[in-house]
Amino acid sequence: MTAQHYKDIAQRIVNAETSFIACMEDGYGLTEDEALRVFNLYMKERIIKVDAVMGSWTVKHGAFLDKETIQKAVEMTQEHTA
Repeated sequence: MTAQHYKDIAQRIVNAETSFIACMEDGYGLTEDEALRVFNLYMKERIIKVDAVMGSWTVKHGAFLDKETIQKAVEMTQEHTA
């Protein structure tokens, strides 16, 4: 692979992260900070995985996208930042 291929893959990963966070903000009414904390928690716990070819993140189970689950994740991450 050429250097440009690696740059394209890296850009798709960045775009996927931005898109996931924006979806959290729009779909669940989270602030950017809350959405980023949920994203980081989901990454740390390997709840989400990146598809670098398609430029998207997917969750391992749809239950992780339930409003109550997202809100619980926000509360959990809030406790660690306080």
